[in-house]
Amino acid sequence: MLLKIKLLKLFKRFITLLGILQSILVYSQGSNLPLVISPNPFDSILQYDITVKENDTINLEVFNGTGKNTFKIQNLICTETSSKLFTLDSVKTGVHIGRFELNETMEVHKWIYNGTANSPKFRLNVKVIKNNESTLISYPNPVTTEFLTLGIESTSNEIEYQIFSIEGKLIVRQKVTNPYGTVQHKINTTGWETGQYIVKLKAGNEKLEQTILKLAQ
Repeated sequence: MLLKIKLLKLFKRFITLLGILQSILVYSQGSNLPLVISPNPFDSILQYDITVKENDTINLEVFNGTGKNTFKIQNLICTETSSKLFTLDSVKTGVHIGRFELNETMEVHKWIYNGTANSPKFRLNVKVIKNNESTLISYPNPVTTEFLTLGIESTSNEIEYQIFSIEGKLIVRQKVTNPYGTVQHKINTTGWETGQYIVKLKAGNEKLEQTILKLAQ
């Protein structure tokens, strides 16, 4: 009887790990979320930076190499910009899988803990954009794919966005009239040099700015 229970637990872990690996194959082609994970590998603190809208919901599960769940955040409703620090008591040296879900969109990420800290930690930085404000979300960030997507939501009749290199050179400039709520613009980053870029958005009296990082494809 005890052997059957152990075999059942091992089978469940195998199924969980298989699902994670399948998800990696699906989602490793590029991030669809405004999420930045750093540093990776990490020595002491792993950080997730995410931009969300008011009342968005976050779920996060972390699994070790055998498929065992080592950390979980469930149904975190985002109402205010916040920074939360958690201790990863069950996280050991090696490769781990984070399954991150924002509302109905789920992505799986691989990260590595080097094991030099006595008690590794996880910091979740959530930037909440209120529903009556304009929003600017740039993804994937860092940019490792051919296209950068700008997700813009505004009630203004005219918006304008610009992208500058870190040296101040204007790379992209675009005006949009009557955007009617949510606008998604894909920008071809082929030929961009590796480094930091600044995205600036003007929507009526509002001015928003974000920093993006371009990595080699």
